[in-house]
Amino acid sequence: MAKDNNGGMGVFTIGAILGTAAGAVIAYLFAPRSGKETIDDIEQSAADIRRQIEGDSVQDSLAAAKEEARRINQQP
Repeated sequence: MAKDNNGGMGVFTIGAILGTAAGAVIAYLFAPRSGKETIDDIEQSAADIRRQIEGDSVQDSLAAAKEEARRINQQP
């Protein structure tokens, strides 16, 4: 009997993302810099990503609110 493999691509994608993240962490750890510089760089990168995610969320929410206001104003 053939095996149903509907979730195979999702599992592969998650594995690829996790593998990429693990590779990035290992590359940072083995980079020719001091531990303090590496830790500072990781903290800065994490802060940048956090700000970008929060900023995108706020911008998306604002755009959705504006679109909803336009839709409501156009109703008879």
